[in-house]
Formats: sequence, C-alpha cells, structure tokens
Amino acid sequence: MMIALGVALLLAAAPEAKPEEPKQQAAVDAALKAVKVGDEKARKRAYASLWKLGVRVSLPDLDLYRSSNVETPDPATRPLALQGPGVLACPTPLWARQELAKVEANDGSGTQAQGVMFARSEQALSEGFLEDLGDERIPSVTGPVIVTRWSGSWGSLPCMLDGPPGSGWDLGMWRHPAARESLQRCCKGSAECIEQGRTGESDCRDEVLFTAATTSEKYATEAGKLLAERIRRCMPAGDAMDAEPACVYSDAPRCLRHRACMAKVGQESLARGTARWDVEAALWLRTSISACSANRAADTACTPIVVDACQGRVGYRCSDDSIRELQVP
Repeated sequence: MMIALGVALLLAAAPEAKPEEPKQQAAVDAALKAVKVGDEKARKRAYASLWKLGVRVSLPDLDLYRSSNVETPDPATRPLALQGPGVLACPTPLWARQELAKVEANDGSGTQAQGVMFARSEQALSEGFLEDLGDERIPSVTGPVIVTRWSGSWGSLPCMLDGPPGSGWDLGMWRHPAARESLQRCCKGSAECIEQGRTGESDCRDEVLFTAATTSEKYATEAGKLLAERIRRCMPAGDAMDAEPACVYSDAPRCLRHRACMAKVGQESLARGTARWDVEAALWLRTSISACSANRAADTACTPIVVDACQGRVGYRCSDDSIRELQVP
C-alpha cells in the first residue's frame, strides 16, 4: 500500500542555523561567497565547509507515524519559501515541499522514503513525487528532488537459526564442514537427502539448524570476544568499532568498512572450520547472520545544507559522505 502526503499551503521557512562565534561567522561568509561565485568544484568545497560549520537548511520534521486515514495533512508537507543566508539572499525564494511515502507488506517488510522537491515557483511543486518508490532497494525519483531519508527492510526470518522451519538455511550452512558432517550423518548416505536435507523419517536440515543454534548459544560469549578482537585487527587504525555496530546508515563509509571486515573474518573462520561444532563454528555463524541481516535492510539519508535561490542550486550531503549539488530548472 502506497501512502503519499502533500498539500498546497504556504509556510515561511525558518531561517538557516548559523554559528554565532565571529571566527566561525567569517568562515561561513567566505564559504557562502564561494557558493555564489565559485565554479562547481569550488562550490562543493564550500558546501563541505558549511556542513562542518553546522549550516543546514531548516526543514520541519515529518510525522513518520501519521495514519493515512487522517484527513488533516501533516503541516510539515506544506510548501516552504526558502532563502539563502547572507550573500545568497535573493529577491525571489526557492520553493520546496516535503513528502513521505511508504510501501508495506503483510510480512512486515517494506520501504519508506522522505523527500523534498524544489521549484522556482509554488505552482511548479507537485504532489506524489515519491509515487515511483515501489519496493525497490534503491529509491527512484524524477525531477528536482532530494531523498532525505530512505529505509527498507525485507524481513530477517531467513537469517534466524531458531525461526520457523527452514529459516537459517540461507546463511549458507552447507558450506561449513561441521554442518556437512552432521547432514551426511543424519542422511545416512542418501544423495537426495544430502541435497534437500530431508529423509522419510526426519528433517535433517532442521536437525543441523538446531545444532547450529545450540552451538551459537553455548559459545556466545567466547565467540563474541574472539570476533571483536579479529574485527579490531582488521579495521583501519583510529576506526575501531564494536563487533556488532549500531550503524544508523548502511552506506556510511565506516560501516561499509566494518561490513567488509566482517566478511573477511567470516571467510577466514570458515577456512579454519572443522567437523566440530566449536567456538570457531559459533564465530562463523555470527558473521553469517550479520551479513544476512545487512543484506536485508538498508538506510540512507541526504541533508540539504544551503540554497542559492537566485541560481536555483541546493548543496547537500549524503550519508555516504558525498557532497552533491541539485540544480533546479
């Protein structure tokens, strides 16, 4: 079900936040001038400076939990008349409208996007500019739009060892020597059973998953400490993170480096694996569950930094640390 929120009312935009200290203000003024007169490279450097100095376009918070049945629109979706600060002040504003869109499924999976459209006039703003969101893993929009937040979740049951029957098999369980040994023993040499994990008397696949879950629980503390140590050795100096970091944005460079280290540690652990369900097997299970979960969820964000209403430009920064510029026709 798609929910799109948008109205055509006027709301004066709050002024952009600006540092108070004289030195910081001088740096802000210099960066704003570079945005006004600089070429594309100079403007992007200026946007980066303004970001570090705390300058942002002030946008009201959307009500993420607002029901689609509410007749009164979310005030945060009203059109905004935006002006740039300092030398970027312009006789005519740049107009903007925010929108929230959701796609939800009965199994709990779905995607949610927040975006803001920019236009030279209020009349040029349209509703439903996130209508093409669908359930894709990469947000797709057309027109002068910045997707300010996008998140998706595609269910974590396949990553669980103790979930419904069969869940957890997508972790690639058969790759581990201990799992293969257990499967062959349960199947008693039956080629069909080894391929499908089933016999006429028992479900060998679920037996292997139960053993894996028991191993994971038994060695949870020891495997966690060992994993944290190996992750620390893998991560660049000064980039230390917990073994299971709470990454707000999945495309943040630091989190991508952590994910790469998790994959590396997992491959090395698999190479060390034996037919025993031991702490090394428990560590490999943790890396596999982490990779599976990461592949079934995503969260990205972009934040407008400053607008140049006269030139129709918006500088913004995204959670992958990139500095970008939107040109409004």
